[in-house]
Amino acid sequence: MHENGYYFNDLVNKALPKKLVIKNNIKPSFNQNVEFSEREHEVIKLICEEKTAAEIAKEIFLSPRSVEGISQRLFEKVGVRNTAGLVMFAIKNGIVT
Repeated sequence: MHENGYYFNDLVNKALPKKLVIKNNIKPSFNQNVEFSEREHEVIKLICEEKTAAEIAKEIFLSPRSVEGISQRLFEKVGVRNTAGLVMFAIKNGIVT
């Protein structure tokens, strides 16, 4: 997460959510049976690639504000409060590897 002054390489980005869940016995409770539109699925993958709203918007031809709106809807659908939760959901459900 470069925006917040932190940077983790790919290895850490993949391992961190797993370690947090195992070490702290955190069992995230995600909404089950969530269906995503093609656009939402695309945004989830790009978020997991650490792209900013502006970068995602440029890549999929939307405004950054639209991307932020899609992100908010994703948080609500999945039942998470932030991007980290969305990434954990995507990993757990095989949306990204």
